[in-house]
Amino acid sequence: MLRDVRLRNYERHYAMETTDLISQLSQNGPRRPLKSPFYYASIICVCLFSFGLVAQCYLGLRDDLALQLTNPLYILECGLLLALSISSVFAALISMYPDYYRHRSLLPIPFLLFVAIAGLMAWQWVTVPLPSMGDITFSPHTYECTICIAIMAVPSSLALFWFMQRGASITPSRAGAYATLAATGMACLVMRLEEYANSIPHFVTWHYLPTLIFAAFGALIGNKLLKW
Repeated sequence: MLRDVRLRNYERHYAMETTDLISQLSQNGPRRPLKSPFYYASIICVCLFSFGLVAQCYLGLRDDLALQLTNPLYILECGLLLALSISSVFAALISMYPDYYRHRSLLPIPFLLFVAIAGLMAWQWVTVPLPSMGDITFSPHTYECTICIAIMAVPSSLALFWFMQRGASITPSRAGAYATLAATGMACLVMRLEEYANSIPHFVTWHYLPTLIFAAFGALIGNKLLKW
C-alpha cells in the first residue's frame, strides 16, 4: 500500500513538472532556425580574412616576398595554409548541425591538409636546400613566432566557439579542434608572409608543432563547451 502511494505521488509530481516545462516552452515562442552552415561559413571566412588582412597590414610583408613567390614550394605551403583555414571553418560549422551529418566526408579534410603541410615540411627538411634570401640580414626568431600566432588566433577562436554554441555539435572535440585550426591556419599564413626566415626546423618547431598543440587544446575546450 505504501509503495502504491509513493508511486502515485511520484507520477503526480512528474506530471506537474512536465506540464510546467511545456508551459514554459510555449511561452518562450519558437526559436529562430539557423541558416545553412555554408551561409555562416562564408560570412565567417570573410571576417577571418579581414582580420588576417588587418594583422598583415600591421606586421608588414617580408622584404624578399617577390623572390619567395618564385619558389613553388613556398606558394604550395601558403596555399595549403589558406585551404586549411577555409576547410576548418566549414568543417567546424557543419559539425554543429546534426542534420548535416551526411556531409561527414568533408570533416577529415582539415586534418588531411595539416598532414600534407607536415609532409611538405619533412620533405623539404630532408631533400631541398634552402632558397636564397638575398642580401638582407636575418635575425632568427624562436618562441616569439609562437606567441604572435597565439595572439592572432585567440580572438578568432573565441569568436568561433561563441558562435558554434548556437548549434548542437555532433562531434564537440573535433569541432573545437576545427575552430582552433581555422584561426591558427590564418595566423600561420600571416607569419609566413611576414617573417623573413627560410629555416624548416624553425617552422616545424615554432609554427606547426604549436599549431598541433593549439588544436589539441581546442579539442579539450570543445568537449566542454560544445556539448548538447
